[in-house]
Amino acid sequence: MWKAKSQVPESVRPHVAPGEKVLALATVRDGGYLLASRTHLTHVDDGGVLMREAWCVFSALTWDEDSGLATLSHIDPAAPPLVIALEPAPSLDFLTVVREGMDRARVFYATSELSNGTQVSCWVLRDSRGELFTLTTASGAIPPMERGEVDRLEARTRESVGLDPA
Repeated sequence: MWKAKSQVPESVRPHVAPGEKVLALATVRDGGYLLASRTHLTHVDDGGVLMREAWCVFSALTWDEDSGLATLSHIDPAAPPLVIALEPAPSLDFLTVVREGMDRARVFYATSELSNGTQVSCWVLRDSRGELFTLTTASGAIPPMERGEVDRLEARTRESVGLDPA
């Protein structure tokens, strides 16, 4: 799917990062566009870049056809979702490129539940340069006595993909 085939409007072309190929785009209801490239999702309008994030920050996209809302959830559960009204409905190409971008960025993850019910997830992610890194998130407080369990989860996760467990 990684082939550039979208037509970026002239008014927003100056705001596309040098060397970045836009693979698909969607029109934002209030003006501007969401541009999907191999490495980033960018929200632009005639005035410039409103948001540019690497795929590794997102965990899911949901599309509500009735409301016209696209909701992008973040890997970090503490980050609020990004909700953008799109009109008309995004193309299948756009939705596919978004899914593939997120899939490429999420290499592996493991989860554990702590004694207080906190869900801990350790993700191995690929950044926009292709480098792997880990991100550990928690749905609540991590009791000090269970910090070692979180460290072991991260070490096991890193080892699972051949990264140094330290």
